[in-house]
Amino acid sequence: MTDLLPILRTVRRSTINHLLVHGSWFMVHGKTPPAINHASPTPNASAHIRADAFTLVETALALFAISLGLLGIFGLARHGLKNSGDAENETRCTLLADTIFETLKAKNAELLNEGYSLNAWQNFWTAFGNNSAYSTYFCYLPQLSDVTLQDATLKIIYGTHSLQDQLSTIEPDKWNPTYILSFKTDSETQFTAELQIHPGAFQSGADVRVYYTTLSYAGGLP
Repeated sequence: MTDLLPILRTVRRSTINHLLVHGSWFMVHGKTPPAINHASPTPNASAHIRADAFTLVETALALFAISLGLLGIFGLARHGLKNSGDAENETRCTLLADTIFETLKAKNAELLNEGYSLNAWQNFWTAFGNNSAYSTYFCYLPQLSDVTLQDATLKIIYGTHSLQDQLSTIEPDKWNPTYILSFKTDSETQFTAELQIHPGAFQSGADVRVYYTTLSYAGGLP
């Protein structure tokens, strides 16, 4: 025993701990513990670790794909809103064109019922087209709630105008389309009225709608 003391003193503390660990494992499990490999990872193991991670290029491509998807969603939403706005504009413009044309036709029928001669009939519509200052050469629209809530009588005026130009106070929350009314003579007893309607100044990208109707002199003296 005394011969072993010098040897034990020369054994490193780590070796003693190692022996103690091995001895404890052997007493519990009845066998020596498995060997621990303290070597550095092999090149294949390092490559496997790197393969499990995302590279900068992969991350950039993923972000690019997500951005394209979001742009597609926003584009569809914008397209849907535009289609909805176009449908509303189509309805409003069509109703306004019908109102203007029916008013012109009613005035034309009134002239014929009053016995206007062909010359008087032609003179009336010529004066109407020349924007005569006489109120008798105007045609008046019915109340348009989409355009104004004011108790105002709107006139149909030849040429280019906005409906709210005739109001004493502009109503920005109401519809204010711009229209162009023009006449084309087909014969001495008939002419075609062309009406172009732009939905409004705040919808500069909207399409202009074009409508036509025919006014005729149905009889009477020349």
